[in-house]
Amino acid sequence: MHSTQQVQQHLARARRFAFVTLATTFGTCLLFADGNALRDSEFATVGKADTAWRPAETKEPGEPGLIEAAQGREGKPGVHLKSVAGSYKSAAMQQKINLPAGLYELTVWTKGSGQLTLKVPGNSDRSQPMRNEWNLYGLLFEWTGGEAAPVIGLYGDGVVCEASLLPATDAQKTAWGKQQEMLRQFGFVTNSAQRPTPGETSPAPVGEVKPLDAMTDRVVFYDNQLDPVWTKIESRLVEWLAANGFKELRSEALAKWMESHIKQNNAYGSVAVMTMGQAPATIAEEPGEKILWLRYLRAGGRVVWLGDLPFNYFQYPDARPLPQGMWDRGYGALGLAGGWNQPYWGRGLEVKITQQGKDWGFESLDGSITGFAVETISIPFGTYILPETGKLGASQWMKNLAPEMPWSGLVKMCQRLDGASDSNLRDIWRAAHYVGKPIEVPKLPVPWEQPKKPDIEIKLTASGVAGRTEFLRGEEVSGDVAVSDMLNADSVRLELVQGPRILTKVEQPTVKGKEEGKTSATINFITAPYSFGPYELNVTALAAGKAVGQATQTIGIRHVPADGFNWHAWVNSAPNPYRRDMQFEDIKQAGMEPHLTETKVEGMDAILRQNMGFSLRMHPDLTAGKEFTFEKNPEYFRLNNDGKPIPSAYAGGRPTLGISHPEMLENARNTMRAQLKPVANHPAFRPYVITNDDFSIYYGWDYSDHVVKRFKEQTGLDAPTKMKTPPHGVVDDNHPWLKWFEFTLRDVNGAMNRAETRGVTEARPDALIGPIPGGMQIPLIQLWEPAQYPPLNFGRHGFNMICSYYYNTYWQPVMTNTYWMEIGRMANHNLKEWCMPDLFMTGGYQRNNLFHLLAGGVKGLAYFTYDSRNPGTWEEVKHLAPQVRHISPVQATLQPASKKDIGLLVSLTTNCFDPGHDLTMVYAYHNLMQGHFDLEMTCEEEIMSGDISRYKAVLLYNVRWLRKSVAEALQGYIAKGGTVLLDNTIPFDLPGAKRVNIDIGMGKQQTLGVPPEGAHASVPGIRDYGDHDRIAVIQKALSEFIKPRFDCPDIRLVANRFEVGSVPYVWFVNAHTGQEYMFCRERHGAGHPGAGTPEKVAELVEWEKKEMASGPFTASATFTSLPGVPYDLIAGRPVKVTRTAAGLSLNVSMERFGGSLVAFYPEAINRVTMKAPATAKPMKEVAVVIQVLGKTKPSAGVVPVEVTLTDPSGKPSVLSGVLGAKSGTLVFNWTPAVNDLKGRWTVRAQELASGETASATVLLKE
Repeated sequence: MHSTQQVQQHLARARRFAFVTLATTFGTCLLFADGNALRDSEFATVGKADTAWRPAETKEPGEPGLIEAAQGREGKPGVHLKSVAGSYKSAAMQQKINLPAGLYELTVWTKGSGQLTLKVPGNSDRSQPMRNEWNLYGLLFEWTGGEAAPVIGLYGDGVVCEASLLPATDAQKTAWGKQQEMLRQFGFVTNSAQRPTPGETSPAPVGEVKPLDAMTDRVVFYDNQLDPVWTKIESRLVEWLAANGFKELRSEALAKWMESHIKQNNAYGSVAVMTMGQAPATIAEEPGEKILWLRYLRAGGRVVWLGDLPFNYFQYPDARPLPQGMWDRGYGALGLAGGWNQPYWGRGLEVKITQQGKDWGFESLDGSITGFAVETISIPFGTYILPETGKLGASQWMKNLAPEMPWSGLVKMCQRLDGASDSNLRDIWRAAHYVGKPIEVPKLPVPWEQPKKPDIEIKLTASGVAGRTEFLRGEEVSGDVAVSDMLNADSVRLELVQGPRILTKVEQPTVKGKEEGKTSATINFITAPYSFGPYELNVTALAAGKAVGQATQTIGIRHVPADGFNWHAWVNSAPNPYRRDMQFEDIKQAGMEPHLTETKVEGMDAILRQNMGFSLRMHPDLTAGKEFTFEKNPEYFRLNNDGKPIPSAYAGGRPTLGISHPEMLENARNTMRAQLKPVANHPAFRPYVITNDDFSIYYGWDYSDHVVKRFKEQTGLDAPTKMKTPPHGVVDDNHPWLKWFEFTLRDVNGAMNRAETRGVTEARPDALIGPIPGGMQIPLIQLWEPAQYPPLNFGRHGFNMICSYYYNTYWQPVMTNTYWMEIGRMANHNLKEWCMPDLFMTGGYQRNNLFHLLAGGVKGLAYFTYDSRNPGTWEEVKHLAPQVRHISPVQATLQPASKKDIGLLVSLTTNCFDPGHDLTMVYAYHNLMQGHFDLEMTCEEEIMSGDISRYKAVLLYNVRWLRKSVAEALQGYIAKGGTVLLDNTIPFDLPGAKRVNIDIGMGKQQTLGVPPEGAHASVPGIRDYGDHDRIAVIQKALSEFIKPRFDCPDIRLVANRFEVGSVPYVWFVNAHTGQEYMFCRERHGAGHPGAGTPEKVAELVEWEKKEMASGPFTASATFTSLPGVPYDLIAGRPVKVTRTAAGLSLNVSMERFGGSLVAFYPEAINRVTMKAPATAKPMKEVAVVIQVLGKTKPSAGVVPVEVTLTDPSGKPSVLSGVLGAKSGTLVFNWTPAVNDLKGRWTVRAQELASGETASATVLLKE
């Protein structure tokens, strides 16, 4: 850092100046004046007479800016500028000057996190991003002479101490001249004459600019095996370009073409037009500087990008997973910052063409939905003004990466490419060819016309869902046939055909249709008589009995397996039928089913064609299609405790809509019902709906008038706007802060949840719906403001299915998955629970993540996302598929054990005053699980309801506040014989409670007392997980009151108990030690410094492979007694039991990082029996009774049984699968079809606990 004196001396040596220092209220501004030349300049203030700083304009005239006194550089007073609410502007300094024409530099001493901008009349803005350390910033500008008032603007949060103005140096003038000449020739500047931003180095000087007269090698990319993104009718463009000298390339060929130009050093003058808004993954297979498309641009190539964001989406033309880290290979590699949190995105602002756009000859302009700051691109063709700052965004632009080859780079055009638009085609031609001179566009193709409708149209409906082509066997199908009047048909005939065989024939007369120029007929047929598979539906138009027209529709008759554990992958229903079918087949081969993000019937039918089911992702439309702005409709927006709108992280900081207004609630209900109703009874739809993706922007407190009014009506209290922390201990139930949290969770957030649930269940009564609101590594509980809390968001208070998304990504130990599933069930143990985990880490993580979630009792997983999977995760998914398949019917029916030893309390009261309490609790949970205690999470609501009698003890850890009613309920529990345990983090006593002389989270490290400000002296963190010695100390201290469920010296074995009826089931999982976890986190953990590099990820992958190849993980778990005969349902075998002096020892074995589901059946499985009829006839149901028997009776609980039905040729039927034998009995029903193969069919059953089998044959006759 330099002192003010040093700066003055340095500048004085360069040029003789007289220094005029003007002190202001908040800081010091230096005005440099050179006797004669700058003699007439004068200092003008705006606002207070003694300050040069003023608040910037905001949306509300007269609203003050937030300006505070702050310490400046070296202790001098400075001006601290904060963002004005609802605006990006902070404050500005304006100074009137009267200067001769010339080049000048404004220098500013400042620090902060904002943007420093100089606005000079007659000039484009000059700006630099600020750094958090004090630095000298320089903004160079050209002055045309005369008097005016430039404005220095600061946007963000920063401190400004000094500003000065002086003429440019000779070197700056020379650089400026070169810059302006390049701007004149090429429309952009590669080397700015402005001094670099502090911390950045000046770019290397540009060498001699290479001339270019024309583009000489031209290709157009189109691959019909990829999905288009925001493009349509590409074929007209592609064919036109191909007819005019462009070579059409597909995915692999484009990669070879780019690589060839790079190697031969002749990319300058070549151009590739990308027509799909989608890039082939073949040009981005290597990371960083090796990205092929990036190297091509740097080598001097040009890419014309059409459609959505450039290089934002990648696909292979087949089902290959994308390489890991593809998110780093998109437009960010160009140095562009995008995202819905950016002020340049999501805007509906007017876009105007620039002079450069006119020079290139462009006719059409893109919208401002995904633009970028003009200073981050090279040439803006279309720009828009941000009303908050006056800064410019670019919607169409060029980015040059090779300054010596100025006609190279990425040209972004036609955000919504319409190949039918002649102006789009002309602009694309110009974008591909312009090199500084006007471009002549060749003759355009003939105008595009909508394809003519066929003379005969068939629309099939079944189960109330129109537009179907695939049907569940047994559905009745209604066919609406529309026939052109040109055919003069008087009837239509429908034939269902399989190969040469006509299975059914129906004829109906036509009547005048609803559509002009059409006659119509409705023909119904049933699918029940026919076997599974594809068919042709032939429709013939007849006139006086003679065929005058024919149409054929391929249909299918299919099967959907029984609902079990739902293992799904989030996938869009691809608009490309080839790709859609390929994706669904790949998902099926991986043992999963799709989680669809759209309600398109063709996608649902494509899933049914694979004999699969699917779940759905849907969202409410809070505005029902209307547009609301805070200025016009303030009642619909969330307000903070100052009564100001809450900025949205997904709308560039603009105000966030609220969810509390009655109209919003009704819109949510109606739009959810309207979306689901048309497809609600599709037979492949497993009635699970996931909603509210990233709704964390809406959840939370809302101080809107109608909300605080309702709160007052309900509680008699005013809505508190600031937390007043009470003393540690028991808090009154009517504490305003606690009541405000409860009200918001139940009656604001919960009200929206209930509205959505009503909408979905009105469309389909048995549907279950749950949310994925965020945030990422912290699901289910978010109480920094009252946003999420399961007991008040689910069940009678909200959704009828527990759900969250949780991308653990080693941010916390992987066992935390189990913890969060337990958290989700608090006060709602009877509800099903789903989770959306990630699919983009490593194979070992994928395995461990799955089994910890299963051990949490989860009933459905919808992974994010199929498109983000990588080779390691997808290979592991396919490896795990048979294990998941085997336990599916059991996992689907597991219930939390009705009795548990310990209920570990998560306190809502504590969370209200100490948000993050639940994040500390997880380490106590880990220690207890690795100490082999039997526990689950409980909550204050369960305590108040009396639902804690199932626990031997309730344990309090790091609970600082309890409401009075909870304290009283705990004392009542003690009076009935229950045990309440307080470890030494609890700063208060409860009558009758027992003290455990240990910190459950930290083991030997004792708390040092809790100071008045509430700081906990020993809150654990990630490095405190999985410490063997610490866990042993905790285990010993707690064992004085309650014993571990089993003894095991290995902390890598953890267990969680469930039951089905009277049969206990235990999930055993191989957890990480603390050392193993930190090894993983340091290499690939979310947010860990230095993690995630290709080299570190490779280290982790290599370690995982070595560990997983080393053989199974085994451990001995010793119980005093066993509740039954143990069977490993993953391995399909009995678990070896050894009697020792300490008890009965189970030899638990599983794959490394894997798990084992052990069932304790009342008796050893003795045999499997099967009863089936000897013969069968078509359309007569065959009931095959399968029993799993112990020595004396059928096995209790659920036993997984794999049933395989094969036809006389040995081909398995789609009815085959893993089913659950409940209470020892399974009835397998099969109704032979009229066109099933006649002969001996075989039914084979293998129970998957011990491997016992039974089989039978059934003779199918005519």
